[in-house]
Amino acid sequence: MSYDAATGALALQSSISSLPPGFEGTSYTSAIHVSADGRFVYVLNRLCDTIGIYSIDAAGFLARVGHVWSRGDYPREFAFESYGRYLYVLNERSDNVVAFGVDHGTGRLNFTGKWTGVAYPMDMVFLSL
Repeated sequence: MSYDAATGALALQSSISSLPPGFEGTSYTSAIHVSADGRFVYVLNRLCDTIGIYSIDAAGFLARVGHVWSRGDYPREFAFESYGRYLYVLNERSDNVVAFGVDHGTGRLNFTGKWTGVAYPMDMVFLSL
């Protein structure tokens, strides 16, 4: 969307589905975040249980990079660790937090094989000490 700072108005510039091509059924988007370098957008889809990955071009428009299974049920939220090397997905109904490596060149996510059991994970933040 474009933003008018003087009036606070938003205007739709383009629209792209957060769901994988061909997906049919009910799904709910639960979280949207932009990578720290501003090159990629990541979107969680509940019930579809995927992470949508999109590149951002110089004009601010999105292009689909791909989708990855969240490795759980009903992804609630996700967070990048402080250096952006890893993305952690909180799967609410699976009671787990799952780690993905982030490819900074393509934006793609790679499951690390690591997950941690956490009852009803809802949110996550990283603290730099």
